[in-house]
Amino acid sequence: MHTIDKGEVARYSAAVHLMERGFIVSVPLTENSSYDLIVENDGKLYRTQIKKANYDEGVLKISLHTINHNTKIDGSIKKYTSKEIDWLIAVDTDKNKYYLIDYSTGEYDNRNGIWLRLDPPQRKRKNIKYAKDYEF
Repeated sequence: MHTIDKGEVARYSAAVHLMERGFIVSVPLTENSSYDLIVENDGKLYRTQIKKANYDEGVLKISLHTINHNTKIDGSIKKYTSKEIDWLIAVDTDKNKYYLIDYSTGEYDNRNGIWLRLDPPQRKRKNIKYAKDYEF
C-alpha cells in the first residue's frame, strides 16, 4: 500500500475512533492546512493532525513533520508547531490503538519525531515516554 494511502487509513480510523467516543469530528475542505481534522470536545475545537505510528523493536515511531512534494523545492520538510495544531493523534493500525499527543504545550514544536516505548528498555534511561501514557 502506498504511504499516502496508509496515512488516509489512519486518518479515517482516527475519525471513527473519536466519533465512537462522543467527539464531533469535522474535516477541512482542502488539504492546504496543517491539520487533518477538527475535533470538538465540550464546546472546544482542537486542530488535530493524524499520523500513522510505525512499530520498530518495542518502540512506536511517530513522525512530527510532513514532506511537501507539491512545492518547487521537491521534498521540503515542514515540522508542526503548537501555533498550527493542538493535538496529534498517532494511529497504530496494526493493533488498532490510538495515542494522543497534546501539542498545545509547545514541547514538541519543530521536532522531527517522537518515540513511544511499548516495552521497557534493556538499560535504564531517562526521559522515556511510554506508549501506555498516551493511549486513549
